[in-house]
Amino acid sequence: MDVVHEQCGENKWNARSITLTLTIIMFLTSLLLKPKSKRILVIVKSLVSGHKLVRVRERNAEKIEMIAFDPFIGQDAVYKELKKLQSIN
Repeated sequence: MDVVHEQCGENKWNARSITLTLTIIMFLTSLLLKPKSKRILVIVKSLVSGHKLVRVRERNAEKIEMIAFDPFIGQDAVYKELKKLQSIN
């Protein structure tokens, strides 16, 4: 009888396999829906020499533009945000 059902393409689900499948789906869903962090690490780059620094900013803030000391030219220079590195808590 079991061979006939398998040949017809019917799936045999018992309560244990359904429970296990639902548990796995709920676990994966909880991993995918974790909250976003409030801060991110970004790279800022000097417009004069190309020197790079790493800074932290709020996720929803505008991109960083700042004046900081550039060791390549020995004076202050304008730095602009180049790219996001990673989220931090």
